[in-house]
This record gives sequence, structure tokens and C-alpha cells, in this order.
Amino acid sequence: MINKIIAILLGLILVVFIIVIVIPLIILTILQHQFNFRSANRLLEIIKGVNIYLYTQILKFAKTKQAKKKSIVSLIDPRIQAIKDLPDFIVSEGELLPEQNIVVYYEPHFSPLINEYIQQHKDKIQTALTKKGLDFLYLGDLDTIDLEDATDIISYYFPQLNPKNITNSGVSVIKETLLRDNIICNLFRGDILYNPCFIKLKKRNEKEYNYSVYYLPEETSKDIEEAINHYLWVITKPFDERYQGIQYRKSKSSIDDDEIKTDSLESSIEVSSGFKRELESLLLNNGKAHTLKTMFSLIEKVSPERLGLEGKMLSILNDLHTNIQPKISELIISPVGGIYLKDYNIEVKLTPLQKTVYLFFLSKPNGVFFKDLPEYKKELLEIYSRISSRTDSESLRSSIEELANPYSNSMSEKCSRIKEAFLKQIDDEWARYYYISGERNEQKVIKLDRNKVVFEESNF
Repeated sequence: MINKIIAILLGLILVVFIIVIVIPLIILTILQHQFNFRSANRLLEIIKGVNIYLYTQILKFAKTKQAKKKSIVSLIDPRIQAIKDLPDFIVSEGELLPEQNIVVYYEPHFSPLINEYIQQHKDKIQTALTKKGLDFLYLGDLDTIDLEDATDIISYYFPQLNPKNITNSGVSVIKETLLRDNIICNLFRGDILYNPCFIKLKKRNEKEYNYSVYYLPEETSKDIEEAINHYLWVITKPFDERYQGIQYRKSKSSIDDDEIKTDSLESSIEVSSGFKRELESLLLNNGKAHTLKTMFSLIEKVSPERLGLEGKMLSILNDLHTNIQPKISELIISPVGGIYLKDYNIEVKLTPLQKTVYLFFLSKPNGVFFKDLPEYKKELLEIYSRISSRTDSESLRSSIEELANPYSNSMSEKCSRIKEAFLKQIDDEWARYYYISGERNEQKVIKLDRNKVVFEESNF
């Protein structure tokens, strides 16, 4: 190993010797013959001159590289020095952002140029952040959200809230409060945030959370564009892999009804790709819906007193804080198999055969393997007979035969439709307790604590 290193060093020395000494001597010899130099001293002067020239060129090259390096550094962060000298982090004793992959735009005063740029390029900003597992919270989205849509969004993501507050007038108060400048200011100790900026959770320890702050210029649209482009380039991914994106979690496989394979008896319960696209387009990929949801998740972490709220908003915030932990609603089963989430004031509508499947799994707290379904034909038929309005016993029996056939996709399809029915009503944070779930090669089960289930009559 040492011999190889010595050989490499000797080779490098030889190369340098040839370039610096031998080649100039050859050139000088040619020049000497060409111009017939008579004096050895003259030759030495020429050699000295060539070496000085080479040294000067090397020095000039090095200076040029250094200048280019400084130029690149200047391009990397184009903001003026006064902005770059502002503190680039703030400290909080609590975790204010609900997720550490959220970038928040905050302004202590309204900045027309920055808001205009963000509104015109929001898709570009979101796309750039999404590639790094980040999401963008822009409070300006709330200014244009329809009140009816806002009511639906809040009810979907926060079904535990008092329905009396989820009205158009209540949502109007919520919007006005969230758009107040001091909301973000109070959350992030706004007295030390000087200019419009981007805020992101940087790191945390046992006692405090550090948030990075990137201040934006306000002078010209060009300055704003360059600064935001720079930020999108240098921003890093979340340090915790659990927070790689806050979009709707994609299933291991997204399949349509006719794509459900029959060669696996224990496939996982999936919603159809069509339903997933519908849900994403209506709620989960809607920037305004996401902004409203995130703001509620954010402010529920902070005491209403700290936010300086009062009146209707104070009542709603107190309601949020009272129910900050997931409040699992009681599940009411009516005498005819109707399914109601009592505390959310929601009815989950299913077909008779879907109700049969749901009530069957509700009676099996330990779950059931699909491969064992033939053992439960009689039980399934009894439930279906009580629910269905069909009187043809042969037709009833035929439907159950198909349902209990482990090589058919009938049971898997019914479980998928049941899952979709709950997800149409409430966010997965709550719905997951109620629908039938289970990964491939696992028992399928409803996770809900059976103490939360109430049968109005003992028909089932």
C-alpha cells in the first residue's frame, strides 16, 4: 500500500517537472535556434520570464475561481445583508405546528407584493415543497373559501365539535378569527418576528422546539421571486421520517372493484381508486380545506387565553380543547340495522348486504379470516334475512353463498364499500375505528371498543 502511494507521488512530481521545467526548456531551445540566441544569460532570463508568466497565470486563475465562488454564494442567497442578519430561528416551549413538515407563511403586516406572488405561484411553491415531503400553509386561502364548504370541511375533520358551532355564522366567526394577524403572531411569539417570513419546525429536544425563520424582501417582485426560489432550493426535508408529507396516505395498492384479485384469500381492505381520487379532489388535495384543517389543528394546541379570543370563537376553542383527544362516538344500531354515529350526529348509509357484513363483523371482536367465511354462512344468512326486504329465500341464500365464498371478491368488495361510506362522512383519524380493516394475510376486524356499541333492540 505504501509503495503504491510513493509511486503515485513520484508520478505527480514527474508530471509537474515536465510541465514546469522540461516543456519550457524545449520551447526555449526551439526559440533559441529560431532567433539564434548567443548568450546563456539571455536564455536564463527567458526561462525566468516564462516561469513568472506561468506563476502569474496560475495566481490569476485561482483568483478568478475565488471570485466565481463568491458570485455563486451571492446567487445562492440573493437577499440583502440586512435581511440575512435577522435572527433565523425562534424558540417555543411547546410544539405549535401539528406536523413538522409544514412551512407557514407569516406576515406581521400585509405585504401586497408577496401575497400577489404567492397567490400567482402557489401551485409551484406547493409542488416544490411536496417533492421534499413538505406542505405549505398559506392563511390567505381562507379569505376566499365558501362558508358552506368551510362548514363541511370542519365537520369532516372535526366531528367531535359541537354541531351548534358548525353553522354558517359560526364558520364566519372562525374565518375572521383565523385571519386576524395576531393568531400566528401569538402562536409564534410574533413580537420577535420582524418581517414577512417562512416558518418551519427545525429541531426539538425535551424542553423546547426550534423553528427556522426565513425572512422575505418586500421591495420588488424580482427580489421576492429570487428569495422564494432560493428558499425552495435550500429547504431540507423533515428530520423525522414519520412526517414525510401530509397528503392523503396512499394504500399499498389502489384497485378498482374489478381489479380485486381472487388468487389471494386474505387481501387487505382497499377503497377503490375512483373513490380515492374523488376524496382527494374534494378534500384532501384542496389547498383551502387543508389550510383550514391545519389551522384548527394548530390552534387547538394553544390555550384560548394565549390567543386572546372571546365570544363565539372562545366557545369553539374551548370545545376544541375539551375534545383535544379523539372522542370516539357511540355507534347506534337501529332495529332495522341502521347505523348511526350518535355523538357526531351522522348516519352511515349502507345497502342491506353491506349492513349484513358490517353487523357480522361487529359481532366478531376478535376478527375473522376470509378463508373461514364458509363456516359462517348460516349466521350471515340469519342477519341478512332480518335486514333485507327480499322474500325469496333462494335469492337470499344465493347472495350469501357468493358473500361467503373465499374465492369470490364479494366480501372484499363489500368491506371496501363500507370503508368508503365512513370516509365520506369523517376523516380517517376517526373513521378507522369503525370500518372493517386488516392487512393482507391478517384477520379482518372492526377496531371499535364494543362498549361503544349500542343496539336499540336485540335483533342482532
